[in-house]
Amino acid sequence: MLSSFTKPHSIHGSLRKLNDSFYNYSFRILRICFSPILRQRRLRVIDKLTLANEELVTEEENVARLQECDHVILKEKCSYYFVNSEFQEALVAAIVVASGFVKVL
Repeated sequence: MLSSFTKPHSIHGSLRKLNDSFYNYSFRILRICFSPILRQRRLRVIDKLTLANEELVTEEENVARLQECDHVILKEKCSYYFVNSEFQEALVAAIVVASGFVKVL
């Protein structure tokens, strides 16, 4: 008799709909209440990420500039050593000694 009057799944379904609608309304209320706070938090994170990005760009430019300076300094040192005759003689002597050592092995 009870089953012909009310179906259990229909009660369960209506409770579920009521429960879902309650949660939907509660989440809407929470979103409305905390929306300014979330917006401020999101803007703060965006500002921090923007600053970090600007710092990274600046540091990349610094690295590129320093690499160029290092390249110029290395080029000057290499040109000095290759022009210096004493260094060339020492380099040739070291190569001769190293080749003699390799022949012995």
